[in-house]
Amino acid sequence: MNITTRNAQRSVPFATDINTKRAVNLAIWLIIDKRWTKKNAINKAVEKNKGTKKIRIQEIINIAIPAEFFAMRRAEGAISSGVARRMVDERMSAKYSESHIKDIMEPEK
Repeated sequence: MNITTRNAQRSVPFATDINTKRAVNLAIWLIIDKRWTKKNAINKAVEKNKGTKKIRIQEIINIAIPAEFFAMRRAEGAISSGVARRMVDERMSAKYSESHIKDIMEPEK
């Protein structure tokens, strides 16, 4: 599922309050383009646009960005974090093996 910021912002229902609209646009940009979590993006949008209600921004974002988008991102994150963890484990085990071999090969002083 490929969602762009522009498409998500176009699907936002009409908001009478300009601060709410700005906050929603900021949150959508942070979520899609900057890959922030929904919670952190909403908190930042509320912080930047005083007088907006967090629950209203969350409702609008739930309309603009489908749940499948977040499910796919969660799945991608699980895969990439697993790969990264394995790479670190392999590097650490290789480093430990090298130092262990050096310890064995060095004569005691």
